[in-house]
Amino acid sequence: MERAEVKPLRELVDALEEAGLLISVSGDVGAVVSDVISDSRAARDGVAFVCIRGMKHDGHDFIGECVARGASAIILEDEAKAASIKGGVALIKVRDARKALAILSSKFFNEPSKLVRLIGVTGTNGKTTTVHMIAACLKSLGRRVAMMGTLGALTDEGEHFELPHTTPEAPLIQRHLLMFANSGIQDVVMEVSSHALSQDRVLGCAFDAAAFINLTQDHLDYHGDMESYFLAKALLFTEYPRHAHAAGKEFVAAVNSDDPYGRRLLSICACKAISYGLNSECDVYPLRVEAERTRTSMVVNIKPLGISSLRIRMPLIGMFNVYNALAALSVLAALGEDVTCAVEALEKFAPPKGRLEPIDEGQPFMVLIDYAHTPDGLTQVLKALKPLKGDGKLIIVFGCGGERDQTKRPKMGHIASTECDIVIVTSDNPRSEDPMVIIDQILSGIEPTEQHKVLVEPDRRKAISKAIEMAQDGDIVLIAGKGHETYQIVGHQRIPFDDGEVVREILRSLGGRFKRC
Repeated sequence: MERAEVKPLRELVDALEEAGLLISVSGDVGAVVSDVISDSRAARDGVAFVCIRGMKHDGHDFIGECVARGASAIILEDEAKAASIKGGVALIKVRDARKALAILSSKFFNEPSKLVRLIGVTGTNGKTTTVHMIAACLKSLGRRVAMMGTLGALTDEGEHFELPHTTPEAPLIQRHLLMFANSGIQDVVMEVSSHALSQDRVLGCAFDAAAFINLTQDHLDYHGDMESYFLAKALLFTEYPRHAHAAGKEFVAAVNSDDPYGRRLLSICACKAISYGLNSECDVYPLRVEAERTRTSMVVNIKPLGISSLRIRMPLIGMFNVYNALAALSVLAALGEDVTCAVEALEKFAPPKGRLEPIDEGQPFMVLIDYAHTPDGLTQVLKALKPLKGDGKLIIVFGCGGERDQTKRPKMGHIASTECDIVIVTSDNPRSEDPMVIIDQILSGIEPTEQHKVLVEPDRRKAISKAIEMAQDGDIVLIAGKGHETYQIVGHQRIPFDDGEVVREILRSLGGRFKRC
């Protein structure tokens, strides 16, 4: 992993003062800093430790531990927490520790977002696929590209690094950006979560472009309501253009104007924005869309570039993938790139792991793995699959995560039971909650007239096995909720579990039952 050279602490203090965050400094500011951290477990000689107040822990409680391990500086909001600290360590009081962490990280790693073209994608559903589409299109133009998001940090040469969150904390973002820049990467496309925006994780990033793809119910356990959720997302388009301009960049945006929150965002955007959607009033829109069982064809108009009737045939299904492709084309158009050269990339595009990922072991029915874990995400996937089943059945296996928004559970139960022929409700990362309590909340949304099609199997492996054993020729089996994840979180443990691998094991165990189609 990329490391920056040591930095004089004085230089970092000046950056805090310039950002208007500095309140006071005491101790030795003549020291050098070897790293910027917010996790006390990473403390070692010379680090600057930023005390972050989290939902479970307060970084101020670990000041003594970090000083004992050799920290050069402590950045804090509460001086009283450091009253017993003696010695030459610098104590730097700031107005906002989260903002300070981001500013210090950017400065420590030499403001690497200035060295690449940085594109952010935000929205509730489809961020990962859209990021991969944009990256594939840029690569087709001969650009060196890297990605950051739910699937980790990836380069166009196949390097992969795990990330703890969709959008990690500021030091890890800046470290990766520097690594990418030093390896010759020209474009970085990253998922930008609402948590990251509300917690200032991407502060210090100079974006060149951003896409808003949609906003539907999710993360209300954190944001509280949809208005707060929207305002967090909107920051990328109302505040970050200013940061881009300060870095000498022109910030441009692509916004889904079919989404009601997207239309609202267009009215408050602080930058040039291209709208996309299905109607002809948009800057980018399809003249027609034709859906097939394994692919989607469309003819697209791109007004800002004077392009009409651009034909694209993607090996993807679902209107949500039409929107994802329109977002990718709109970002390229906003950046002034040649979108006609990107058509081939979209026509060869393979979905990222766990995004309507087909599993084929020769069975005479479709099995798909998808990350859909929100009411709208589930609705969109089922809308895409339902017309494709013909005379077959649509069978779903899904659950809801523990310690997350409980209000979506009955909604997802209602959606699944309304749209599917067979519903198997199971467990999905219950965390510290009782899986049966979660399942009961899902079942509460199912109408009495639909209950005959619903089965309950808390054991996810058994639930998947049951769905596959029930499937017949022409049916579609959807395993939803976990997608790319390779674990189940039960209590505080991460137990290995990969939906795709489990499906393959079950299909293979059935031996000669299937003849390859």
